[in-house]
Amino acid sequence: MYLDSLSIQGLRCLERVELSLDSKRNVFIGDNGAGKTSLLEAIYLLGRGHSFRTANSRRLIQDERDQCVVRAQVQNAHGRLPVGILKTADATRVKLGQDTGIKLSELARACPVLVLEPGQHRLVEDGPVLRRRFLDWSVFHVEHAYHEEWRRFSRALKQRNALLRTAQHAMLPTWTRELVSAALKVDQFRRQVFQELLPLINHLLTCFLGEEHGLRIQYRSGWLADSSLEEQYAKQLSQDVERGFTQSGPHRAEIRVSVERHAARDSLSRGQQKLLITAMLLGQAQHFAQRNGISPILLIDDLGSELGQGARATLYEFLKSYSGQIFVTALDADQIPDEWNKVAKMFHVKHGSIEAMV
Repeated sequence: MYLDSLSIQGLRCLERVELSLDSKRNVFIGDNGAGKTSLLEAIYLLGRGHSFRTANSRRLIQDERDQCVVRAQVQNAHGRLPVGILKTADATRVKLGQDTGIKLSELARACPVLVLEPGQHRLVEDGPVLRRRFLDWSVFHVEHAYHEEWRRFSRALKQRNALLRTAQHAMLPTWTRELVSAALKVDQFRRQVFQELLPLINHLLTCFLGEEHGLRIQYRSGWLADSSLEEQYAKQLSQDVERGFTQSGPHRAEIRVSVERHAARDSLSRGQQKLLITAMLLGQAQHFAQRNGISPILLIDDLGSELGQGARATLYEFLKSYSGQIFVTALDADQIPDEWNKVAKMFHVKHGSIEAMV
């Protein structure tokens, strides 16, 4: 699966871009602020429905416009599939083939994409929300029943929380049972996929940091391990009523990353954090390929930044054998492995204009 062509209109500094792409490696060279990251952002929109840089769609759209549009031709085992996404300040419209009104979940399955970019230090430094999203992306793409179970859990959680905030508690047992049923399914899917991901990530951590890296990655379900979720809800009922929300469950799950019992964010340098995140994302890409038979599109912003020479060599070796399509950005061609100059399609980015390099 790969993007054969890409069209961008009105996204940040990219007024109008039309590109024919290589099925394997695409490299974008240019100064800071030229539009390289915006190009990756456009591709990410196709696979996620949102930006990795901002939650405010208005910031994606050029000042003189009221919308931005990204279109591509996806080549897969069934042929070519036109995909597109249109963003306004308060709405999103998606198209797959000739079908409009498509759900973002369908777009995500048609164009799976992962990004490695400088802002991802938040995956380590921030709270558990981003790490849950990291795991949930993998679960969504390899366990197709997960999306519906997560929706069922979310509905039950919303209903239970609404009841907790009222004096009418007659329906609480019913919605608590529904919540427990869905929560256990969500946890089962997450736990299974985490166990599949972990050895892949640990292997890459060893490649990047050596055998004695000391990092430990653990999955925590969001409730105490020594009691069932149903028992915990019963024990916490008075507190839940007082606070007006459900304190335990998959919405409180965590992937804890630690070094000798200390949180990784307090123990790792910025460079070590980058290696940890790189191992997590590349392990996720490997896992996706093992379970689906195809590789997701990889977006890498500022290739090799914050990495030492040895780590860069390890990253390049992984990318050399990667079977999927790769998009990377760099300030100049010297940051790109020499062999890529022969096999990659090179583009120059300047003031929002992108042109293929001969």
